[in-house]
Amino acid sequence: MFARKIMQVAHSENFDAEIYHFKSLTSTQDVIKQILLHRNKNYHSSNSKRRLLAVLADCQTRGRGRIPGRIWYSPPGGNFYGTIGLEFVWSASKLSHFPFLTLCALIDVLKDCLPSELIKSVSAKWPNDIFLEGKKLGGILTELWKDEDNNSWLLIGIGLNIALSIQGAAKLLDYTKKEIESKILLHRLVSSLYSVIDEYNKNGFEPIRQKWLRFGWKLGEMISVNNDEHVGRFSDIGDDGSLILHDDNGHEVRVFYGSIN
Repeated sequence: MFARKIMQVAHSENFDAEIYHFKSLTSTQDVIKQILLHRNKNYHSSNSKRRLLAVLADCQTRGRGRIPGRIWYSPPGGNFYGTIGLEFVWSASKLSHFPFLTLCALIDVLKDCLPSELIKSVSAKWPNDIFLEGKKLGGILTELWKDEDNNSWLLIGIGLNIALSIQGAAKLLDYTKKEIESKILLHRLVSSLYSVIDEYNKNGFEPIRQKWLRFGWKLGEMISVNNDEHVGRFSDIGDDGSLILHDDNGHEVRVFYGSIN
């Protein structure tokens, strides 16, 4: 039913994780749904642990971005194309926090990959991108999805330029000068995400929000959102993950969806 795969298993105190690696597929987001639908009725997590699945591909033929209709450039050659599926046991109001959790986990992974002097050049662009020296390095796509048994899954699609990039974007190889295997990167990311989620469960969103703000792209600057629909100084991130602006009159504006121009 599926392309050739290699399954690897990772464990933590609170999660059981299964990692699938494909040579080529349509999109990791599509295939993880197929895996869940195919095996869900015969698969049960232990009472004490939640489920986590991850799909990694060397190439995607129909990778997609956050905005409908936007394609994610996904050729073979060493880049990272993956989707992590979390059994979503939190309230719906917590959903907007998970792009920030994922980006903080990804930043922690990059700290281990990049020379220490470059860490200050990493930035998180609201709501879902990672930049390096002002150039896009990667992005995430989140989707809440229900399987046939009405279990909720948070699917986190992640694309990261390792060895290839389009013009004007960044790639890790230009900074690390050594090859980084996507499989190793995924294991590090899953481990980092475990830690970030544990912190979130214990202490709530505030420590994650503060960590994200330390890397916030254009924080404190005048920005335009959604093609000048909103213009103001980027001053904060709300408890609900919203972008908080203050216009020239000092009025607060909250933006819940869109892109910084």
